[in-house]
Amino acid sequence: MSEKEGQNGEGFLSEEEALMAEGRRLGRAVNREESKIVFHGDTDPRTLDKYLEAQIAMQQWQSHHPITSDKAAEAEHHRENALKFTKIFTGSYYTEKAQFCREQADDLIRLGGEKTDAAGFAGRKQGAAWLRMQANCLEMPEPRPPAPGQQSQ
Repeated sequence: MSEKEGQNGEGFLSEEEALMAEGRRLGRAVNREESKIVFHGDTDPRTLDKYLEAQIAMQQWQSHHPITSDKAAEAEHHRENALKFTKIFTGSYYTEKAQFCREQADDLIRLGGEKTDAAGFAGRKQGAAWLRMQANCLEMPEPRPPAPGQQSQ
């Protein structure tokens, strides 16, 4: 099967096209969930969980499909990121998730700094969304979501 077969409308993708399509799908999932938080003000902690799940999937995929010349170092970097996001995802809303939100906010607010242009304003606004997410994590009735099939009391 040649690379062009998938592009010629014959109904199938080459292995390379399929890998690229999967990478784009995972990247869009991360962007979609992050956009819900920073651009649309969705600060429900369940949205944070969806964002973290998307990040984990993306980082794991990137660890298996490095693209730089130093493939081993890139793969290790993405494995470390996947582990970091997994620890946050499985952690408590009160500690790991709230701390992650605070770090996201601090980074964006720092980048926005004292700038009076649109980029500075946008950075501070996005940072504020992460602070609201942090506050909502701290207000969760339980430190962790109930396991599938279980309801909190």
